[in-house]
Amino acid sequence: QITGLQAQVDNQRLFRVSALGSGKSAEFGAGFNDAVTGQSLATSSRSWMLATVDAAGVVKSYGIYDVFGTASRRTDFVNDLNALPRGVTTVVWTFDEPSSGMTDDIRTALVRHGATLAALKAIAYRSAYVLVGFPDAGEGGGTEKVSTTGVVYTFAVVKGKPLASGGSAPAVAAMAAVTTETAARAAADSALGTRIDTVSAKTDAAAAAVTSETTARTSADSALGQRVDGVVSRVGTAEAAIQSNASATSTLSGKLAASYSLKTQITADGKRYAAGWALGVEVDAGISQSQFLVMADRFAVLSPDGKSTAVPFAIESGQMIVNRALIKNLDATNINVANLS
Repeated sequence: QITGLQAQVDNQRLFRVSALGSGKSAEFGAGFNDAVTGQSLATSSRSWMLATVDAAGVVKSYGIYDVFGTASRRTDFVNDLNALPRGVTTVVWTFDEPSSGMTDDIRTALVRHGATLAALKAIAYRSAYVLVGFPDAGEGGGTEKVSTTGVVYTFAVVKGKPLASGGSAPAVAAMAAVTTETAARAAADSALGTRIDTVSAKTDAAAAAVTSETTARTSADSALGQRVDGVVSRVGTAEAAIQSNASATSTLSGKLAASYSLKTQITADGKRYAAGWALGVEVDAGISQSQFLVMADRFAVLSPDGKSTAVPFAIESGQMIVNRALIKNLDATNINVANLS
């Protein structure tokens, strides 16, 4: 529960937007509300809704766009999105069936306000979708949520101005969020369960997020369990990220696979640098194969000797460096020797 005292910190005004999909499991029902008082600011119906919050915290509802049933409302939706002025926060959410009637023009208009094509293309039949962005945010510049059941998202207007005021967040603005999205679907011969947990924080030029995505899927002849964890921090255009991926697959045909990978990556001055490793084993048609792969500029095995740390061998720039070796049999094409004793 959000209290009025919490909302007054830093002169915040909190809003909650809820979208319902086929599962209709959004916690607070569909619509756009004041997160403190619960006052309804805009209602929902099939299939898309649009509202804005200006620099004074005033909400304007543009109504309902039934792109599923009326072709002209698709054009109206695009025109209204494209006509929104800078200095407002854009709030878009769905109800019932948003995917039918979706056009490239709608996707382009939403991307202008911070959506991503990947998320928009992930909107399945009767899914739920929320976008909080601003005009000219560009792809990925907003916050969007997609679920097959329901989405509830709470965001803040700080110091009397929306976070998107003037095309960017004000320097004093700060936002933190903890969200959980779940989906469960079962049919006659298949079942799917997913959960996405996100902890994020954002200030003027810096952002950080920790995510965990868990998937369990079964069908008549296969089963999959997967977990992907990510940690990312970003200041300006510089970024550091870590991702781990654990996956296990089984099929009735006898194909089995288990893998675990860890990847670290940084982006600096427009260039990406990465390091990581992957471990896996698989069986297919009775033939098994296991492998351990390492990606790094320098690879070394460390051996503590009690007082200091020794490096028995290292691989650097394509060369293996061995401090001391005992080789029983050696076959070599060329040997260069500095000292022989």
